[in-house]
Amino acid sequence: MRRKMRPPMFGAILGLLLALCSNEIMSQQKQGYTYDGHWWLSISSNEQTGFLNGYLDCYTYEHKGSDHFSSSADTYRNSVTQFYQKGQSFELNDSVPDLLHQFHDPQGRVVIDKYAEHEKGPHGGNNGLYWRQISVDSGPEVEQRGFVEGYLACHARQGHTFSKSAEAYVLLITQWYGFNRETDDIDAKREPTAIADVLLRFSDQDQIGNTSAK
Repeated sequence: MRRKMRPPMFGAILGLLLALCSNEIMSQQKQGYTYDGHWWLSISSNEQTGFLNGYLDCYTYEHKGSDHFSSSADTYRNSVTQFYQKGQSFELNDSVPDLLHQFHDPQGRVVIDKYAEHEKGPHGGNNGLYWRQISVDSGPEVEQRGFVEGYLACHARQGHTFSKSAEAYVLLITQWYGFNRETDDIDAKREPTAIADVLLRFSDQDQIGNTSAK
């Protein structure tokens, strides 16, 4: 019995998809952006919360994605953690962003979460004041690092490049705000600027709004 041959176009498309997936994984691994279940369960809850806040800030205000998220970061954090803890071992290889999108609001309905805080304005209040506050609440750089990691993961999915480590961007953002962890001082004129706008000053690509870090 003769086997049916797959159309040449099918093989070409499959090869292209595999190559794209491989390139994205290699790029994320090279930059340390492999945010999967193994990584998620190895970090603190504060860093997890920061990651979700950063990712959702980017997805909502920068990417303007179609999925809506009305619950609090803590609610999503618990859902993601429970999935990884109760799932099969191979599911630990699933990326946090891919898993997160499984918990978005059902189409046409807004989820009511009493723990969710929705501030008005661009980026929902994720500015210098928030940057300073999470340093006080969770210890130096922990939740700040998570916030930056979430932003980097979001941009990586859009093919945008940030060549430095999350820790390096945390330092650059802190310096730009003039934030002193020892004295809790911050530049009052720069404090209202969104963290996202500060981070983009240090991006590698002009097409995502890179400007000189003045």
